[in-house]
Amino acid sequence: MFQVDHRYAFTIQKTKKELINFILASPNDLDTFKKNPFYADSDLFKSNNKEGKPPVWIKFKGEFNSFPFVSKQQLKDGLSYQLEQSPIEFRNAKYSTNEIFEECVYNLEKLNQILKKAFPNEVEEPFPPYDNNEVNYYWLNANPKQWTLDDLEQNPEIDYTTFTDNGTKRRIYKHMQLLKPGDKIIGYETSPVKKVKAILEVSKSIYTNEENQEVFDMKLVEYTPTQPSWETLKGIPELASAEVMSNNQGSIFKLTKSEYDIIISTAYSKPTYEKYGNEELLSEVFITPDKLNKTLGLIRRKKNIILQGPPGTGKTFYAKRLGYCLIGEKDENKVITIQFHQSYSYEDFIQGYRPNNGELSLKNGIFYEFAKKATRDPKSDYIIIIDEINRGNLSKIFGELMLLIEADKRGEKVKLTYADKDQELFTVPPNLHIIGTMNTADRSLALVDYALRRRFAFINMKPHFDEYFKEYLGALGFKQSFIQDLTEMISDINKMIMADTSLKEGFLIGHSYFVPSELPSNPDSWLNEILNYEIMPLLEEYWFDNEDSLDEAKNILGITS
Repeated sequence: MFQVDHRYAFTIQKTKKELINFILASPNDLDTFKKNPFYADSDLFKSNNKEGKPPVWIKFKGEFNSFPFVSKQQLKDGLSYQLEQSPIEFRNAKYSTNEIFEECVYNLEKLNQILKKAFPNEVEEPFPPYDNNEVNYYWLNANPKQWTLDDLEQNPEIDYTTFTDNGTKRRIYKHMQLLKPGDKIIGYETSPVKKVKAILEVSKSIYTNEENQEVFDMKLVEYTPTQPSWETLKGIPELASAEVMSNNQGSIFKLTKSEYDIIISTAYSKPTYEKYGNEELLSEVFITPDKLNKTLGLIRRKKNIILQGPPGTGKTFYAKRLGYCLIGEKDENKVITIQFHQSYSYEDFIQGYRPNNGELSLKNGIFYEFAKKATRDPKSDYIIIIDEINRGNLSKIFGELMLLIEADKRGEKVKLTYADKDQELFTVPPNLHIIGTMNTADRSLALVDYALRRRFAFINMKPHFDEYFKEYLGALGFKQSFIQDLTEMISDINKMIMADTSLKEGFLIGHSYFVPSELPSNPDSWLNEILNYEIMPLLEEYWFDNEDSLDEAKNILGITS
């Protein structure tokens, strides 16, 4: 017996009496094959795989003067059908198979060699490859516990092993065998990330590398502007029948052209955000158009600013809206806020070792990840707001960033403290802006050191008990007499603070204490609560050793107890 197997072609068994041929064909073509004069019988292909619709064994008898005994188109139809099916582990009791089968299924070169040996006078041209000139599309799962797609930023082209460390074939192995240069791959990171992150391209088909590993090569095309989650893609009806959606346990899965296009469209679609510019900011913040323009100009030129001022001057509120104004819309993905504190470290901010499943592993901090995100989207502005920036040990937290955040040093690269020897150099892109806020009334905090101060522009935030403030309260429905009494009261307190040589303007009372989002049901009660439980404790801290000033302040505020 001599048996040649190609899953989609035929087997040949020669006995003393006759030549028997079997072809694996699509069930859709069964009626056509029954009309063939050499047709003898057919049987459903049996396997231990319950998925998909199995092919049909079709039996032919007779001597054939030409090869193949069916048209190439019929063979290609059978091939196309099989490629759409789930992987089949061949365990057929009626018609046995052997290792030649497995070796030839996807190795067309080897198949042609065997066919020429079996039929030296009948094979005149190679077996036609399947879709050799067409781009095929795939989905690749990357397990972030083993490797991450972010690694491709450092090494844009990598080889990928087709076998696991245990020596078993990765699922779905048959897809890996068909990969060829130019094929496109959706790069997806599994749990806990569970997002599409990159577009890849096959650069070399399967080969054996220097370590004697079977691998294929792929390269990074680009990272996707947005990163659609698994749940988002699962919710798209057109993807319901995609191979990866039915069982995503494995390494690589086949996608149709339409499935690939839908994922690409989702990954590159830009959500619609509320527009936000100078006009919108000025309607929310008590600031003049001139000061706003100067602030935006400083951000664009210096890249880094700090909004400093006493409590209640709306520094954090203003910072976030400056970010929106800079990018032109309320995109929360491009404006993030963090807060420094005394325990905050370089490892939290940039990079450091953190416990991971009982081991220490290198983890990137929030600034590192945000900078990478900005680097991949150079046409957009990104803003990181550092609230209470002077609460942290800035020199310790910023480390190498002391150099990189300077406006004229953007784009330069340095090696980070914890970086591996082969890890890429780090850079801060020019489209990333830093807005810090600093409370000037907190005496427990150290001043920003001069080295870091030189890298920021400082903008003073002052109380605004002016016409903007009065107009806002009036629009909410406060009575004019109430507004007038409130502004005079706080202005008198601020005059006392300015007259105290140990305090001055860094300790003034800000307006944001008195800016509700809507008219309180009882304005007098609302104001008394603020004066007794927010303003008075602050003044007691200011004048903890000055009873006379405290008594005078209580008298101005109308506080009797």
